[in-house]
Amino acid sequence: MFKYFERNSDSDVVWSALQKFWALFAIALFVVTSGLWLPQTLFPQVALIELFNGIPSTIIYGAIAVVIIALFSILLGKFSYDTIPRSLKIRFLSWAILTDAIAILCLIDQHRIQPWVVHLVVGAFVFMTCRPQRGVALLRILAISIYIYSALGKFDYQFMHSVGPQLLTGLAELISVDMKTWDSTLVSKLSLLLPLGELLIGIMLCHCRTRKLAILSATAMHICLAVLFSPFGLNHEWGVVVWNVFFIFQ
Repeated sequence: MFKYFERNSDSDVVWSALQKFWALFAIALFVVTSGLWLPQTLFPQVALIELFNGIPSTIIYGAIAVVIIALFSILLGKFSYDTIPRSLKIRFLSWAILTDAIAILCLIDQHRIQPWVVHLVVGAFVFMTCRPQRGVALLRILAISIYIYSALGKFDYQFMHSVGPQLLTGLAELISVDMKTWDSTLVSKLSLLLPLGELLIGIMLCHCRTRKLAILSATAMHICLAVLFSPFGLNHEWGVVVWNVFFIFQ
């Protein structure tokens, strides 16, 4: 299976660039969601394990500082397989320290376990343990699984009668189509086209013959979603916008 997703073009340069993009967007995501990571009193902080209740704010600030430093070291560092021992040690330590600090922050407050955080940590484990060809193949599989899992989770009554019509109406407004006057039952059924398209993208990404079309379709989808969730559309949380932009670059 891995050979099916591996390509000869997955070089050291591609692997290094992918890590830097991963770190860059992680920094952006931590910045735009800073209210979630800094000590605050707007909503209760619920520890994942009771042992981590009442942790001093100095530890939280320290863990956040470690996360940012580790990400900048990955972003600005040079990883080359020409100098394997030193390169691998620096890369491993940077990603390992990053994941440990994130784990501590999530143990202190379980609200921090966001989808993009899980995505970041899983990617970090791949970067820590894999060489270019195998690592890129695993990240391809991870991206495909996100599309398919996300799509399958939307084929239900709740999506059809809540988020689905809202997203579909918002996307229609981007092309000056007013669906607010349409029959609500029809709009609910049409909203299933969104997860269907997402599912098709995930499936097409699995095959080399349809992969280019899938990449173009996924890029168009994420551009539309980024605009829709931005202040120009539904004015959603910035974390959602940045994560969609990340998928375009990925």
